[in-house]
Amino acid sequence: MTSIVILEGSRALILLLIVLYLWHTGKDHFTGRRKGWKMILGGFSLLFMGALVDITDEYDALAQYIIIGPTPIQAVLEKVIGGLGGFLLIAMGLVRWVPLVSDLSIAVERQTRELVHAKEAAEIANKAKSQFLANMSHELRTPLNSIIGFSDMIRRADDYKLDIPTLGEYGEHIHSSSDHLLKVINDILDLSKIEAGEMEIYETEFDLSKSIVSTLNMVALGAQEKKVSMTFNQEGQKCDLLADEQKMRQIILNILSNALKFTPEGGSVTIDLQKTGAGNLAIVITDTGIGMCPEQMEEAMQIFRQIENTHNRKFDGTGLGLPLTKALIEMHGGILTLNSQPGEGTEVSIEIPGNRIIG
Repeated sequence: MTSIVILEGSRALILLLIVLYLWHTGKDHFTGRRKGWKMILGGFSLLFMGALVDITDEYDALAQYIIIGPTPIQAVLEKVIGGLGGFLLIAMGLVRWVPLVSDLSIAVERQTRELVHAKEAAEIANKAKSQFLANMSHELRTPLNSIIGFSDMIRRADDYKLDIPTLGEYGEHIHSSSDHLLKVINDILDLSKIEAGEMEIYETEFDLSKSIVSTLNMVALGAQEKKVSMTFNQEGQKCDLLADEQKMRQIILNILSNALKFTPEGGSVTIDLQKTGAGNLAIVITDTGIGMCPEQMEEAMQIFRQIENTHNRKFDGTGLGLPLTKALIEMHGGILTLNSQPGEGTEVSIEIPGNRIIG
């Protein structure tokens, strides 16, 4: 009888110590990270031990080496501590483990989306680069070929028997091509400086209306050739501004050049200079050109992108004009907005903050 009590007591004590140890380990790990599997393992270990005890109870020979018959203490320990303790540890482990698995699944899904977006962005960037190189090839080679061709003819004027008026005409072609080439190169350099944060503005006081008239004169010849009328409407007689005059001219010239380029023969381009209700200054340039849909407007504001990009391009250009103009006006604290409808024309509005208006 004494031996039975000792064996039962020893088995109960060992089982109790194992349960307490596993519970303590599980408790500590429950407050940790990624330790839920240890609690699950502990719970299954207890259930396995209880099952093993039940099996040995069915076989007297084996029971003699492991336990000596069932007792109330054994039943309590097996059913309450072993069963409930095991299930409790399993529940605690699942509470910790399931969210980790869910978080892992969410993280994998998020990383997959990020990789897909990164791949799409890389493909778009590569396509934009290829398109830019194609545009640059056209924009650089065309004026260079003109310069080389006409300069070669002037160099061999005697061979071609060229008279003075013809030489003057060829010289004008060379000058025009050189101006175009210089503008393309300057746009590229300016945009590179802006993206690198190295572009600076040099503020001076000047009459904005005079700058607009001067810029209109620069494109007047092209407008006459296309029979496009150009009108300038101004509120008041004078508009002094504190800004970078050269860059403001560049902003207006870029927009006027685009308006003239996309406006068909017989169309019109209008410039309105007016103050807004908020006390700011607005330059609104409206044309009766081909217009754009919302998708095309979004594309037109992206660097190196053109609305029409075919081998037989109807309109020349690098795709730098509007993005560069937007960047320059934002350097002055202003805003550029674009409104357009296909077949109805385009309106480009430049809003300059009121603190730059003098007087």
